[in-house]
Amino acid sequence: MVRHRRSYTREFKLEAVRLAHESEKSVSQIARELGIHPTILGRWIKQFDQDPEQAFPGSSVGNWNG
Repeated sequence: MVRHRRSYTREFKLEAVRLAHESEKSVSQIARELGIHPTILGRWIKQFDQDPEQAFPGSSVGNWNG
């Protein structure tokens, strides 16, 4: 069985993090309602909290500095 990795838009991630910050619901409950694993939402929250401006940059060519 082949498993495909799902990708999420920056807007979806930002909305999920906003819900986690503003809601009185648990991260697990929010993740369940969004159809994602709680670990993924926790990772997004951590990324956003560390650097909101650079969180979820996407894969555009302009983001690579190599």
